[in-house]
Amino acid sequence: MPNIGLRKILGEGKELVFGLAVMVAFLLPHTSLAFQLVNPILCTLLFLLSIKNYRLFIPVFIPIFAIAVSAVLNIGLITGAKSVLTVLTIVLYLLSFPLLRGVRLPNFYLYITFCIIFLTQVGYMLDLGVVTSFVDKYYPISWNEEGIENMINSVSVDNYRSFRLGGLYRNPNHCAKYITLLFAAFLVLNKDKKTVYILFISAIVLFAISLTGSRTGFVVTGLLILLAIKNYSGTSKIQNWVLAIVLIVGLALMIRSGDIGRGTRISEGMSDSFGLKLQMTLDYLRNEHSLSKYLFGNLDASMFQTDTAYSFDCEYGYLIYCYGFVGFFAFVYLFYRLYKFIPRSNRLFFLVCLWMLTSSILMSYRTVFVFFLLLPLAINQEKNV
Repeated sequence: MPNIGLRKILGEGKELVFGLAVMVAFLLPHTSLAFQLVNPILCTLLFLLSIKNYRLFIPVFIPIFAIAVSAVLNIGLITGAKSVLTVLTIVLYLLSFPLLRGVRLPNFYLYITFCIIFLTQVGYMLDLGVVTSFVDKYYPISWNEEGIENMINSVSVDNYRSFRLGGLYRNPNHCAKYITLLFAAFLVLNKDKKTVYILFISAIVLFAISLTGSRTGFVVTGLLILLAIKNYSGTSKIQNWVLAIVLIVGLALMIRSGDIGRGTRISEGMSDSFGLKLQMTLDYLRNEHSLSKYLFGNLDASMFQTDTAYSFDCEYGYLIYCYGFVGFFAFVYLFYRLYKFIPRSNRLFFLVCLWMLTSSILMSYRTVFVFFLLLPLAINQEKNV
């Protein structure tokens, strides 16, 4: 009996720490080194609480090997504490999160996190001073106004912030990325919920994505909903059609909503977003003549903030630059093995990896933590509450 009581207390403690870790991962500002240290500390704490249920996943050592070789080859070239911290935390997440067992996440934590993100979007849309002043103070913008105007083809900064709403993340593409990560986790955890319940959440998520004007966000969200419809074996055909209609109506509303309709202009994005990022990566490869850099990269990512020549803004560009082709294919293999390991009904979670084409998961200090934090939820089969 005492052992059962202790296990229950530890289980509840782990659930609380995990839930708070999810909220912190999404919402904590990264304006100081102290805040940046919170994520690896939480990661270590969760690992210690779950160590009895941990299962080593051998494929994680392949990218770790590539990172280690890159570190040895570039040890004298590293600049900036955050670059070192990013490398160390990526290794920590690879070792800690892929196969943690017995992790549960009540919907409460997902709801609170999404509501805060969504309300900051609405606050900017309605120009609520209490919201905008709070975000401006605690989540200062990290990219200059000239860069913003270049992203939107000379549209004014004020219009950009009004029509493409990034909420507390300021960057609308980043905001869309985190909303889709939350939505993917929600769908994985709530396969057994009633269709009306899923319908309501999907409609709110579609509206939030439309506020960001993110094309990748719209594609990922649409595919998540369609795959969720396919996987919900407990729903009737009529209910599935209702869900499909919601997606179509959401698309129509986005098209009619002026600048917000940018999120549906997918073909345009292939040329002025994906195409430019691919070209940037190809330019780097043409200008790099070192075999060791081709194979194992430069390791240090701090150059992304200072050298506009190679601001890749896509995962494959970042990975090739930092860890070379060896590191790039090591991560491709790892994600393939994780995808095959996850139960078929939960594989829709990996749709968020589409962000690697137009943004970053592994090379983003916040997103890599969020991704590996939510990944065990796709592995587990426990019923959510």
